[in-house]
Amino acid sequence: MMKFMLPDLHESLLNFNATQKHKAKIINFVHDAVWIESPEESCQEVISIAKEAMEKVPEKLLSLFRIFSPIPFPVDSGVGKTLFDVKQNA
Repeated sequence: MMKFMLPDLHESLLNFNATQKHKAKIINFVHDAVWIESPEESCQEVISIAKEAMEKVPEKLLSLFRIFSPIPFPVDSGVGKTLFDVKQNA
């Protein structure tokens, strides 16, 4: 599912970065998790961008392959200086 979401997320972050002094970037992704680094002041906006891209996976499946997925794709998010901090707060 990630390969359907990542191009949209990447493009959305490029558009976001075009208007920002400090940039947000994808650091890593594993299975259904994406780690994005961004300035603290833009965390909430970057989270919204990531959630929107990830929640659109069922729409992408339908448009690309005509596969209807009745399963929702809820997205959890967390913020922290390190991955350990994020997991502790989740």
